[in-house]
This record gives sequence, structure tokens and C-alpha cells, in this order.
Amino acid sequence: DRGQIFEYRFGSNANVKIEFSGFGGAWEKSLQIALVPPGAKIGSYGDRWQRMVPPWGGSSEHPSGPAFLSKDLGNVQAGDYDLLVATDIHRLSPPIEVLRLPVTIGGYDLEIPIDLPPLYQIEVLQSAQWPFTIATPEGSPIDVFFDEGETTVTLPTGSYHFSVGTVQKT
Repeated sequence: DRGQIFEYRFGSNANVKIEFSGFGGAWEKSLQIALVPPGAKIGSYGDRWQRMVPPWGGSSEHPSGPAFLSKDLGNVQAGDYDLLVATDIHRLSPPIEVLRLPVTIGGYDLEIPIDLPPLYQIEVLQSAQWPFTIATPEGSPIDVFFDEGETTVTLPTGSYHFSVGTVQKT
């Protein structure tokens, strides 16, 4: 077709590295991050979640106090994104979103201070080993089943709704 018009667009990209300082506490067990299109709902890009497990993993060879953690996300297409930070309370998907920051990725380095909220271990006492549901502050339900001997779940600051069958507690 002689009337065909071709349009070429050359997009730019940048290497993205996320750095957390003062990293420690309960966050050491489970930290997840993702770059998603602005406003995307959590979990809709599940394959993009990157689990960040510190290399020290509680070993005595590494410092136990606040530390520095770095994660290289590799080469990312330039554009506007939301940087999501989440915690995986019980190795479940989707994780609970605790922080969302708008970021623009282009031909320059960004330094974004990230202040992680505290996490709390909540002891769930139940008369039998039944799966239960936790509704997050955003209303997303997460089904939890404890392994034998487990009684605690780690949650970020917020108000949650626990339920097992007809039994409910906030």
C-alpha cells in the first residue's frame, strides 16, 4: 500500500535502583516492591512484585541493627509509575500495600526517601486450626491458614477485620 504511513517512536529508559536506609525490625522478614502504571490496583501486576529478602537473613555474621538494603530493578521504560511497597503477611498474594509513591523515570537518577511504617505481630487465638480471613483497610480479603504451631501474623499499622465463618472481630 503506497499510502501506508509508518510512525517510529523511540522511547528512552533508565536503570532503576531502590535503596532503603535504616532497614530493620519486622520488615527484614518480608518486603515486596513493584513499579506499576499510575493508579493500578495492587495484585493486578502480581508477576511484577519483587521480593526483597536481605542477604543477611538473620545470620550472626551481619549487623542486627538498622541496615541498608538495595534492590536493582534493572532497565525500565521511561514514564510515570507508582512505586508500591508492601508486606507479605503470610507468604500470600496479593501482599498488603503499605506505601505508594508516584515516580517519573527518565534519563536521570532519583533519590526517594522511603519511610516504612511499623509492623506488628498480632497473636490470633482460635480454638481450632481453621482458615480465617483478614480484610485490609482497603477492603481486600486475604485468606490465612496457619501451619501447625503458628499463632501470629505480622501486619502494618491499620484497622483490620478478622472473620471465621460467622465469627467476626475488628
